[in-house]
Amino acid sequence: MRRAILIILLAAAAALAQTVEGSVTSSVGHAPVPGAKVTIEAARQSVRETTTDSQGAFRVADLPPGDYTAAFSKQGFDMDRGGAIRRTFHLTAAGTVRLDITLTPLARISGRVLDAAGNPVSAAQVWIFGGREGYSGTTDAQGSFSIEGVLPGSYRLLALPPRALKPPPDRDGRRMGWLPTFFPAVPDAASATRIFAAPGAEVWDQEIRLQSAPVHYLRGVVLDTAGHPAAHVTVSLGAAHEILMNEQDRHITAVSAAEGAFEFPAVADGEWRLTAEAERDGQKLQAFLPAVVSGADVEGLRLRLQPPFTLRGSVLRIAPTGLTVPRKTVLVLLAPAVGGGGARTAKVDADDTFHIDDVYPGLYTVRSVSPDPPFYLASIQLGERDVLGNDPVEISSAALPLTITYRADGGTVRGTVENCGSATVVLVPQETRLRIPDFMRNTACGDAGRFEIPNVRPGEYYGFAFDRAPGIEDIFFGFNVDQGVINRAALVTVRPSESTAVELKVTARP
Repeated sequence: MRRAILIILLAAAAALAQTVEGSVTSSVGHAPVPGAKVTIEAARQSVRETTTDSQGAFRVADLPPGDYTAAFSKQGFDMDRGGAIRRTFHLTAAGTVRLDITLTPLARISGRVLDAAGNPVSAAQVWIFGGREGYSGTTDAQGSFSIEGVLPGSYRLLALPPRALKPPPDRDGRRMGWLPTFFPAVPDAASATRIFAAPGAEVWDQEIRLQSAPVHYLRGVVLDTAGHPAAHVTVSLGAAHEILMNEQDRHITAVSAAEGAFEFPAVADGEWRLTAEAERDGQKLQAFLPAVVSGADVEGLRLRLQPPFTLRGSVLRIAPTGLTVPRKTVLVLLAPAVGGGGARTAKVDADDTFHIDDVYPGLYTVRSVSPDPPFYLASIQLGERDVLGNDPVEISSAALPLTITYRADGGTVRGTVENCGSATVVLVPQETRLRIPDFMRNTACGDAGRFEIPNVRPGEYYGFAFDRAPGIEDIFFGFNVDQGVINRAALVTVRPSESTAVELKVTARP
């Protein structure tokens, strides 16, 4: 009898234990993906693991009813930020759950780096950037590089000449130096030819030929906090508008001599930034300085080391009387325009005050992440000075506080787009300094080409209906709003708490 009861209980448990099964295929040709790892998780803990078979199929049995997450991963395929493609599901006593997953294969980009004479350049660093991620590799003795695991997308290629590379011969009596060079052979990103990496593609033979230019001396002196020469201080020279993910890979360094002097002997024309860093009595000291090289040597630069300070401020939220709005968190960002490492952030406290530690004297841009509609960012003031926008401002001490003001009386822009289709309506501030993500608004067309953009900061805008949606570079660096593009725009004036109507026609995105 006892044995019979046990058999019945086991049978009942088996009936309640359910199965999840499915397949993993590639987005290219829907081919099966064998060897993909499948992890079944409950309450964020792994409970079962398996791999797909030669046909890309998997099966996990004997799972009790409940809520689960299935994570799928395979080297060489696109994953989300958590390292795997994830799917949630619920198992009941009713039957089997099936999960069919598609993974996107990653691409590979390879090629060579050559000098002006066509000789291979070894130990050159190659950067691939422009999509969600950035990638880098180093050329071998034959000047060849091969970078795997590239997400599908459109990219620029950049080759950085190695420091040990022999300088090019003098030209017309001027010293020459190698430049960071974009594919195929241009010194600036705007002129670079983009490369498209399709899912699973092998992009071969991308040849970058290094460019050269006249170079000059850049000299100066490092001073301590008292203004005296500071010896044995490391000074770094980097591009003023750094585009690489790891900036240190691009920097050239020098060490100040006994009298505090430093020298960079081969600097091409352009905008540069100098950074000096030292530690004295357990405190980290830094100095930052912009430098412009234009056809001649630069002498007499002075880098004065300074200790950090704490910058304090407050946030004002101004809403019409009687309007109740949820209280959302506000973030404040302080981004160095010259040196200073990464951006510093501060979370606004419950009393609407904040502080940012370890700020060094220098040039900064100040940003603030909105507390969501109906608020818009109205102003940022350093003391009595308006510092709103992308123009850098000098912050030299903690004497002047920051005041960030949000208002809830934004205007609304509505209208129609003729033959809209899949066009995107974009509002671009007419003021150049305001062409940052905070103030560039966009939306898709609705029925009959109608659109509406609420909570717009009052001001003057260019209105567009672009045939393609804004890309990442548009959002972070602003549209290339030259005169030709402006001529196709509608002029839009947004007033507080008012609605503005505008009629637009589709135009090509710059």
